[in-house]
Amino acid sequence: MKAILLVGLDQPDSSWNWGSGLTPVLQKFIDHGGRILADEESTCPVAFTKTSMKVAAYVTESNFDPTPMLFTRNAENISKLCSAMDGVSAPLAASESQTVWAIPTRCMDTQYVTVVNQGYAEGDEAKERLLPPDPKASKPEVWKFKGNASLYVKPQIGALKWSTDRPIYDVQLGKKLTPEEAAKVDLTKDGFRWYALPPGEITKPEIVLDKGVSGFYEARVILSGEKHMGGVPVQLTVTGPNDSATVYTVTDTTARLPLRETDDGEYTVTATELLTGLTETAKVTNHAPTTVTPRAQVQVREQAVVSKFASRKKVPLTIALTPEQEADKALAAQVQALKNFYQKKGRVVSIGSVKPGGVVESLQPLRSPNRYPQWKTTTTDLILFGTPSNNILLFDQARGEILPRNFASPGPSEAALLYTRSPFVGECDALDIIATDNAGITAAVQKLVSAP
Repeated sequence: MKAILLVGLDQPDSSWNWGSGLTPVLQKFIDHGGRILADEESTCPVAFTKTSMKVAAYVTESNFDPTPMLFTRNAENISKLCSAMDGVSAPLAASESQTVWAIPTRCMDTQYVTVVNQGYAEGDEAKERLLPPDPKASKPEVWKFKGNASLYVKPQIGALKWSTDRPIYDVQLGKKLTPEEAAKVDLTKDGFRWYALPPGEITKPEIVLDKGVSGFYEARVILSGEKHMGGVPVQLTVTGPNDSATVYTVTDTTARLPLRETDDGEYTVTATELLTGLTETAKVTNHAPTTVTPRAQVQVREQAVVSKFASRKKVPLTIALTPEQEADKALAAQVQALKNFYQKKGRVVSIGSVKPGGVVESLQPLRSPNRYPQWKTTTTDLILFGTPSNNILLFDQARGEILPRNFASPGPSEAALLYTRSPFVGECDALDIIATDNAGITAAVQKLVSAP
């Protein structure tokens, strides 16, 4: 960091000082060559440069991007800031064009520069239409023209001046650039370019594999050389007997692989550094135990809570069926068995339909940060059958992330019993019988009605 700009940090009285306790840190920043700049309002407990900048950090709310207006409005501020920065060491990369922005970042030992195109249309070009007019519009739709910088970014080729002795790599192209190539930035096809500057030349990666405490394999990719080369982007692909999976990380960082010690077979781990495409592979051979505990036909999440579902006598209960399920005669016997079971437990039970006018009343009347579940049901507990792919209320729970994380539908003749709390209306819960076929539903119902 070369300089800090203070904006709006004034001190109207002695009751509060924004820099209280920060004086040693700010002084250390100055001692190491940093510069503190301040607008016309701000003050600072250590030596600083007064710029007389007048900064108004607001724009009128609009669907029209005001970037061109901001450049014009802040022309004097920009000039003052440039004067105040005179003598500060040059940044990693810079452009003389005000519409080519070079933004530096860092990841471990590797420096990065993101060059953003802030170009915009001017003059007659700004009057060219981008979107068709709305015949019902009562006001001029100026935002539908090229003059709106949020819809149209003017393609351009910019020039960059680099202040570094590090090699420069184009991350998008996956190659090292010559000084001539790095000095020119092509922004005619993409709105940005991304460059990586590791401490030295990229070498072939090395993979270090180990078994983590979580039961998953872990990988650490290293680039050999005279300097530490952490922070270089890496792609890790695990290929097994049936499929493959890919994760991303950076060099000199431990990454958990999608490979467990219990995954039987031979696996290949391929590491590809993403600045030039150099790769290395490693082999993993697992011999899983031959005896595998068979999975129960009916999986029950929160067994104690499911058992207490029968005791909710103050809340009505509806066994809700989709139109397809209502026409399924084989399912009718299981529905009746559930109805009889819960009635004997003292609950008021009815059979309803998963459709508007049935148990579905409307969309949720109040908006929340979570868009789903979006359906409001009648004030009743529910029993639902099927899967998220064939029951809209199960689907609504799945996309609302109410179902367990990484939940997968059971296999043929299997089922899962899931209990969800107030998914559609407050204080009314749901018992989800997840199954892909009637055999699975039958097994789940029999497990429920056989409970004491």
